[in-house]
Amino acid sequence: MLHFDAMEAPFLRAVRPRIHILQTWAPSHPASVVLSRMLSNSVYPGPRDIFATNIMEETKVVIGSGLDALKSSRVISYRRYPGGDNFMIYILDDSAENFRIKSIHGPYSCN
Repeated sequence: MLHFDAMEAPFLRAVRPRIHILQTWAPSHPASVVLSRMLSNSVYPGPRDIFATNIMEETKVVIGSGLDALKSSRVISYRRYPGGDNFMIYILDDSAENFRIKSIHGPYSCN
């Protein structure tokens, strides 16, 4: 069977990521089946937050309300705390040059 993504169930079960940051650059990103797998508690239990860098309008039409599970579909900034044990995710407003912070997520643990 041909697979076109890096988020297959065995990988997700082994790694159990607390957060996913998707670099989206095409209307097919993320594929709805991949997004469903990343959100599935049957693949691995526990909380997870999914961020995407820039969901295209075409993707919104195809996936629809499935994208509501994303914490962000815009610009993301990542900042580690001194010592490197924790980090935060910042969602930025890219409609103006000042990139105002729209929301802050975390802290997340680096483990």
